[in-house]
Amino acid sequence: MSCRIAFFLLFFVISHMSFGQNMSDSIISLPVANIFGNKIFLPEEAGMKTTRVDTVIMMDKITRDLSDLLAENTHVFIKDYGRGALATASFRGTAPSHTQVYWNGMNINSPMLGMVDFSLIPVYILDDVSLHHGTASIADGSGGLGGSINLQNTPQWGKNVDLRFLQGVGSFSTIEDFLSFSVGNDNFQSKSRAYWSYSKNDYTFLNKYKFDIDPETGDFVYPVDTNKNAEYQKLGFLQELYYRSGSGAVWSAKYWGQRSEREMPGVASYEGLEASRRNNLSEENHKIILNRTITKSGYSLALQSGLRYHYMNYYLKNYIPGYGYRNSVFSNSEEFSVLNKADFVLKLSNSLSVNASLSYNYYDVSTADTVSDAGYDTIRNDLSLYLSIRKQFFNVVNTNFMLRQGIVDGEVTPVTPFFGFDIMLNDARHIILKGNVAGNFHQPTLNDLYWLPGGNPDLLPEKGFSTELGAEALFQVSECQIIPDITIFYSDIDDWIIWTYSGKGYWNPMNIKRVVSKGMEASVDIKWECGNLKFVSIATYSFTQALNYGDPLVWGDQAYGKQLVYIPVHSGNLMFGVSWKKWSATWQHNSYSKRFTTSSNDLTRRASVYPYFMNDLKLGRDFSFRSIEMSAELKVNNLFDETYHSVLIQPMPGINVMFQLMIDLL
Repeated sequence: MSCRIAFFLLFFVISHMSFGQNMSDSIISLPVANIFGNKIFLPEEAGMKTTRVDTVIMMDKITRDLSDLLAENTHVFIKDYGRGALATASFRGTAPSHTQVYWNGMNINSPMLGMVDFSLIPVYILDDVSLHHGTASIADGSGGLGGSINLQNTPQWGKNVDLRFLQGVGSFSTIEDFLSFSVGNDNFQSKSRAYWSYSKNDYTFLNKYKFDIDPETGDFVYPVDTNKNAEYQKLGFLQELYYRSGSGAVWSAKYWGQRSEREMPGVASYEGLEASRRNNLSEENHKIILNRTITKSGYSLALQSGLRYHYMNYYLKNYIPGYGYRNSVFSNSEEFSVLNKADFVLKLSNSLSVNASLSYNYYDVSTADTVSDAGYDTIRNDLSLYLSIRKQFFNVVNTNFMLRQGIVDGEVTPVTPFFGFDIMLNDARHIILKGNVAGNFHQPTLNDLYWLPGGNPDLLPEKGFSTELGAEALFQVSECQIIPDITIFYSDIDDWIIWTYSGKGYWNPMNIKRVVSKGMEASVDIKWECGNLKFVSIATYSFTQALNYGDPLVWGDQAYGKQLVYIPVHSGNLMFGVSWKKWSATWQHNSYSKRFTTSSNDLTRRASVYPYFMNDLKLGRDFSFRSIEMSAELKVNNLFDETYHSVLIQPMPGINVMFQLMIDLL
């Protein structure tokens, strides 16, 4: 408990500092940028499939949540429970807990749930988003069977003072407010960002889960319902401090605090009165990171220490005539984490380097439901050692050998190795062949082990191997830049953890013998510039088969060899952006194939979510008024009023709009 008191004292001091953020890139402009730069052929990325979200996309989605950014512009599939509700990630057909998320090097996956709710992370507070696909995530930490997502905040050195305000107003009584302030010079930088988001979220939808029959024609008549009791809001603050000494050391401190509250509406098939139930989830998050990095000609050393606190309250109240509202569920959960890491890179020559790191994480989790008097209180200690050797041969072959070894609560986990290579086939076209083979390992979450009722302390860790092969290139024709890449992957995981219905009124986790995830990822980026006219297009396509090869005697014959639930076989997105002088337009398309909701993939039952094709349009213009710079945008989401679902029986909104105005005051 003394650790928690110290944490809150530290939080109090940091949260009362008021410095700011420099957002020097225009929200409207579409710069032509060589995203390969000098990093296309580095030994430290040999064999690793890495995707960095373009700054154009980051600016376009600045008022959206990270779930929207990932779903619409990367290979990651987002399982969305509704506007403003829970959004989890599936990377290469894996479960949400198989995607590890790092904020400035700190793992922010919940030790209790094992996953991240991407709807609670605004793009506005991020400077850089990058993805490590598959076992490339071993470079960040363990457990990323699908991959890892890295969220970064970075300083912009130089003398500056900047104050900006961003206001968004849209459908369903939606309001978005963002304020940033930055000040600094060549040695010190301070950035502050504050945000508030609110929506009544009361959109209407055609409810195909309820119907009457027309007595004259015999046709089904579907009612138009309203998404009731779905209000949400979040309030947050991010503070960054950076100091660069004359000796080359960089010190930084970052604090991110957020509070959110969400009402949870009933499913579309709910027949009762919405007023008879209250379903609410409130969360409070605090994260702080302290860093020191020193870089010399032959080595670099980075030290990091962080604290993370997460509080969650969930209740479900039902109205009982004569008694009023009574709790059916009233659950409180607390997570307290201490995360430490030391990373050392030694450059032995121009073609050989060694990277070693040691991390120690402490987790304290408690959860309790006062109605059922169920819960648990436990501690986990996680030690991880990492070693990487990178070697370049003849300037055309890069190799990367990585090993990661963990110790969890005194138990030594299996070693996870990685060997990757890059071969430069054509230097002029930057055509590179990439490949790797690796092991992987994922520890059960604390909920998997201890949740009451249903937790299974006898669960085995998930383990297996993965391999992939791909190619990428860079073609430059005059002012046009084309960057294609393609990757095929295969993962074979034993003792996969999945939650199933126990038949006793609750769900419980179990290991299934084997899951195979295989498929292909392809993308192409095109950028072109001609005077004041700029054009950018980014497209991705994913083919994913995540197949259940569990023991038929345990799992059931009907599920053997079938696609895992809610994993689309086909998914893709396409973005076109064009700007001319102070005008800009962006069209965004993304689509998913049918997703099954039962392990048997049985179409004779109502057991699938049909495909959908989503289209968004944005129009914008920049303005100048004396010393004030302004940008105005109008966004139309679900342009063709598509009826769609991300999760069965969870309604989604039709066409809706958002008007956004940014004012640069300094």
